[in-house]
Parts: sequence; structure tokens; C-alpha cells
Amino acid sequence: RRGVTPSHDQGTNAAHRGDEDDGYRNTTWHANSGYRGTNWSLRGVARSMSADVEYDPTPYPAFVPEDGNVEGEVDNDIARLDLRLWNDSGWQHRITADYFDSTNVALEDGRRTSSTDADRVSLGYQSAWAFESRVLSHTLTAAIEYERSRYRQRGIPSPFGDPNQNEHIDSVSAIADWTGTVRGEVALSVSVRHDDNSAFADANSVRAALRAPLWQDSTLYASYGTGSKNPTFTDRFGYTPDTFIGNPDLEVERSAGYSIAVAQRFSGGHVEAAYFNERLEDEINGFVFDVERAAFTAANESGASRRRGIELSAAYRSVSLPSPPATLISTPTNLIRAAPRRRYAAPDTAADCCSTSTRYSDCLCNSARPTSATGKISTSARSQRDV
Repeated sequence: RRGVTPSHDQGTNAAHRGDEDDGYRNTTWHANSGYRGTNWSLRGVARSMSADVEYDPTPYPAFVPEDGNVEGEVDNDIARLDLRLWNDSGWQHRITADYFDSTNVALEDGRRTSSTDADRVSLGYQSAWAFESRVLSHTLTAAIEYERSRYRQRGIPSPFGDPNQNEHIDSVSAIADWTGTVRGEVALSVSVRHDDNSAFADANSVRAALRAPLWQDSTLYASYGTGSKNPTFTDRFGYTPDTFIGNPDLEVERSAGYSIAVAQRFSGGHVEAAYFNERLEDEINGFVFDVERAAFTAANESGASRRRGIELSAAYRSVSLPSPPATLISTPTNLIRAAPRRRYAAPDTAADCCSTSTRYSDCLCNSARPTSATGKISTSARSQRDV
């Protein structure tokens, strides 16, 4: 399946002087194709977006829009290949390759004044084996991921700094996970992950989770996990290298926490109560002024911060109405860095969420945000509840 979506808007005039309209143009194309054989499948997805937007400059000293020939160009390209192999013994393999590129160019009177270009290449391999024993149903999963991110910035040097720079970060991750189900009722999961980073300290993470029935239509969820957050390009390099001093000794943020929840189902809905307790160490502060060098840098905060609380939720679906269930969530404190609790998660090699190396890390782990360590040990910014 493929398609092209063009759009063009003549725009309006926002300038206080002049009558030129500032327009917008966008062309997006996408392609999606795949093939499924007897014991293998291959799928490819590609998407490209090119946009051009015109706007008016805001010159000194009034800083109000005036007619001018200023525009920005944006190009984004995304591609993904997904190969799956399986057999009757319950052994599955998955190989993925992802590519992303983003370019932003600023022009004035047809002349390039600044640009940024970033790309990311990700390669992943995952192998999963499902088998039965006398009491347990087992799933063993192993995965390895490689990711390389590059950033290039070009601009005109000024008294405020020289924006020209080339940066890159490489990381290799190894993941292992075991999930067991006892007679289809009690579920256990244990995961470990190691991240080898080129530019900062390596990180190790673990997770353990339990799901068990209590009484009729009630379920207990318990989990413990550690997580990490890597320093970002801005944390390490800032916007201009000569006004922001990179910190090669920057440590990875680390968090640990546990949660316990009880869910009670009833006709048309459910209620749930959860307690969570988390600890964050080495939080990165990217706006620290170095007095000796008279410039800004990034540093790890000393000490640790804690967050704990109770989360209550309820959902009910009216029998007579086909609308989505209403959900009420009450959280005593507003934690910006805290994600919703996730009670229990296990890789499902038959589902799309945890059967790819990239999505697998989305499901099981989290080191892009230290928000909720319970049940996450990967490099994804996403937070999910149940798989």
C-alpha cells in the first residue's frame, strides 16, 4: 500500500507593514508492503515528509513582524524493515532495522542561515522460545540492540557563541527475560538488561513481577524494578559548544521502585488500588553555571529524591451504551516525572508489542525516562500498563 498527500496553504499576512502572505507547503508520501510465507514474514514501511513554511522576521528594536523573505524547510524520513521466522517447536526470531533522519534549514532571502541534521539507526535481534513443563508454561526471550545517533548543527557564529558542531552517541543493549505461568493463573516474570554506552557510564537494570488471583474476580499485582535515563545531547553538548561545556563524567540517572496493586472486577467494570514507592539518584541538572570557567554545564545532583503514593482508579461500562468505558483516576500528588504505574508485563511473542527488539524494550524497560522504575528496564520514553 502506498500513497502521496500534498497540501498547500497560501497563508495570511501577520506583518504590521506590507501585504505579502506567508504560505505553507507539505508533501508526504508513504509505502507499506509485506509478504507472509509458511514460516517467515517480511514487512517494510517507509514515510517521507517535506515541508516549506514562510514567515516574517521580527527585527530589532521593535521585534514586531515585518514583511521579509524568511522561510524554513523541514525534511523527515522514516523507514523500517521487520523479518520474522518461526517453527513448530515454539522458537521465534525477529530481526528489525530502523532509520530516522530529520533536517531543518532556515533561509533568509534565499540564503541559508542555519541548519540542523539528526539521524538515528537502530538494529535489533530477538529470539523467543515458548515451551511447557509439568506445572509451568515458560517463555524465554533474549534480545540485542544497537543504536547510533548523530547530530550536526551549522550556523553563523556570533558573540553569543558558535553553533557549529558534530556529535554522536553509540549504544549496545542486551536483554534477557523469563516469564512463567502456573496453571494459567499465577504469572511470574524476571528480566535483566545491560546498556553499553559510548559517551557515558554503562547501566544495568532488573525487573521482577508477579500476578496472582486473591479471591473471586480479584487479582494481586506486585513488581520491583530498576531503571536508568541516559544524558541527552543537550545535557552533554548544549546549543553552542563554546558557551556550554560538555561534561564527560556525567553519570546516568538511576531509579528503583516497587508497586503493589489489587484489582477487583465486577459486572461492567473494575476498581483498583495501588501503592508505589520509588527512588531517583544522580538526577541530571543541565543548567549548572561553572564559576571557574564562566560557562554553563551539566552535572548530577547530589543525594536522592523519593516519590511514593496511592493511586485509585475505577472503570465502568454501561450495558445499554456502546460508548468507551469511563475512567476515574485519583492521584494525591502531581508528579511531573512520574508515569502511570504498570502492574505487570510479560513479553508476548505473538503480539506486536513485545515481539520486536525495538518494541520489546518499549514494553519491558525504560532508561529514556526515570519516571517509574517498577516494571521497566529499557531505553524507551513510553510507559505502558499491561501487555
